[in-house]
Amino acid sequence: MFYKFRDKILNVDKALRKCYYVSRFFRKTKNFVFTGRKDNMIQWSDSLSVGIESIDEQHKELISIIQRIGDIVKTQSFDLTSISEIVAELDDYVRVHFSHEEELMQESDYPEKETHIKQHDALRDKLDTINVFDVDDYRKFINETLMFLIDWLSGHILKVDKRLGAYLQENGYN
Repeated sequence: MFYKFRDKILNVDKALRKCYYVSRFFRKTKNFVFTGRKDNMIQWSDSLSVGIESIDEQHKELISIIQRIGDIVKTQSFDLTSISEIVAELDDYVRVHFSHEEELMQESDYPEKETHIKQHDALRDKLDTINVFDVDDYRKFINETLMFLIDWLSGHILKVDKRLGAYLQENGYN
């Protein structure tokens, strides 16, 4: 019984720490901008570049998709059609992007490949659980999805993909 309680406390502690670090990130950097305004949710910055052109271009496309989710919030077009289309596009593009990164990791014998792929798998699993037909409140769903994607993508690019980019550059990729 104590161990189950302890595990719950540790999970809450991890979540609180993550919120703290994400809030510090947004306050201290200009890499991604989440202003709380509906017109400027997320932006690309050169400081997000991992130094590998193909990965950077795909990150720009992912940010573009996230911006379009922000547009749904801005225009308040919370209808099933627009939401299902953007979720399907995001899901498809995430899979293309992850596949590309994972091919580069395999080709280059990237030493952190397993850990990196686990993060990809976690987002794939999250996207697999999304069922827009089970959503009761589209506004809440799209806002929560938007915040999750901004948090996930910013943390993943700035920490995990930056290490991959440095490794690939050191090994002759560009």
